[in-house]
Amino acid sequence: MVEPMAPKKKTSATTTRPTQATAKSTTRTTRSTRSDRTSRSDRAETLRWLKQLTAIPTAAGREDRVVAWIESWVAARRGLRLDRDRAGNLLIRPRRPGGASSRSGRVADILVTAHLDHPAFVALGEVREGRLGELGFELEGDGSPGSLPKTVADRSGRFLLCEFRGGVHRPYFDGAGVEFFAEGSTRGVPGTIVATGESMSPYRRMIVAFEGRAADRLAAGDIGRWRFDGPAAGRLPRVEDGLLFTHACDDLAAVAAALAMLDRTHRRRALRHVGVLLTRAEEVGFIGAIAAARSREIPKSTRLLCLENSRSFAESPIGGGPIVRVGDRLSVFSPDLTNAVSSAATAHAKAETEAGRTFPWQRKLMAGGACEATAFASYGRPSTCLCLPLGHYHNMSRIDEVVAGERPAKVAPEFISVEDYHGLVDLLEAVVERLDESDPGSGRALMERLHRERKGVLG
Repeated sequence: MVEPMAPKKKTSATTTRPTQATAKSTTRTTRSTRSDRTSRSDRAETLRWLKQLTAIPTAAGREDRVVAWIESWVAARRGLRLDRDRAGNLLIRPRRPGGASSRSGRVADILVTAHLDHPAFVALGEVREGRLGELGFELEGDGSPGSLPKTVADRSGRFLLCEFRGGVHRPYFDGAGVEFFAEGSTRGVPGTIVATGESMSPYRRMIVAFEGRAADRLAAGDIGRWRFDGPAAGRLPRVEDGLLFTHACDDLAAVAAALAMLDRTHRRRALRHVGVLLTRAEEVGFIGAIAAARSREIPKSTRLLCLENSRSFAESPIGGGPIVRVGDRLSVFSPDLTNAVSSAATAHAKAETEAGRTFPWQRKLMAGGACEATAFASYGRPSTCLCLPLGHYHNMSRIDEVVAGERPAKVAPEFISVEDYHGLVDLLEAVVERLDESDPGSGRALMERLHRERKGVLG
């Protein structure tokens, strides 16, 4: 998700952001009724991938650690190949050609997409030691001088200038804890933000203070992320009452779901036209997706199923199932493809009901931000979105109250429903199986029948 939005207006006394308790309650009521297309051991393995991926530090343009995990994952599967485009996006496909056929010939390829980055800090240089006001940091990136309060400028210690690549509301930076990771290290160096710039050109800057010499290993390009307070902060990722709390659901939970789907489908000849596209730098303006859409490496007929983790509201609850997202803040997605995905989801849910199970899923607009389906559609690419309802969007807790000035800002782990995640994997598999069964002209046929049967009412 590219940027934070202004708070959604409340329609009642109930906040539009679901509370953690509501999410837990919803998850409990749906847990025993989920579709189970795979064994318990398979679900345990895909949950392990989810936990591992969402704990990896990543940032726009600095997705290397996630890429390394994916390279290892693909290398363990001889039936898959991994390619990179000029922008560094990852394209994972079955090695052997194949795919389904239709009456008119071989069907168009399907790519399930997700992005590799999450809003995060990136160091702009090395740590400097001394009196802060004398270290020469340029806090404003737009060329304006900026200024530090005297109490801050007079501080002495170790300091780092960094920028934040992604969308988080301004109050969340003040005095927040962070942790930076030196190249090759998995241990974060804790620090505290002591000054925050106002300019967003191109990214907001801040100064982080550190204690001790561990920070001396940090260098330009190293990644920083939020450091969470409280007794549970050291136990991430963790599953509690059916919810996964972790550093970065958006969009690494979607990466895990896409790979889990491909792990199931890539050996099936009829689904060898299905692959995964993992893009870079979504959080700063869909940059990787735009590069992919502009390139000739992906055929124009390829259908793109873009995965997201989207801010949950009361009408799109966590635990209510994965969401077929019909649009975002900027656009509605390709209607024929969106309707075909919805038809496939409906058919899958019906089949589950007939088998004595239920399959919860949702169809929503999700206008709390923007996603890559809009970017692809802008270049004439058929695209739509499936998403997971997300709590603590971009690690911001109580967004509405904070923006309204009703409570102090505090960062927190993102969270999703584990069953929503498993449901998304199941739904993806069902959609790629059934996508070409739907008749793109069925809506028109219904309209024609209604007109034929009832036009007499017009006189």
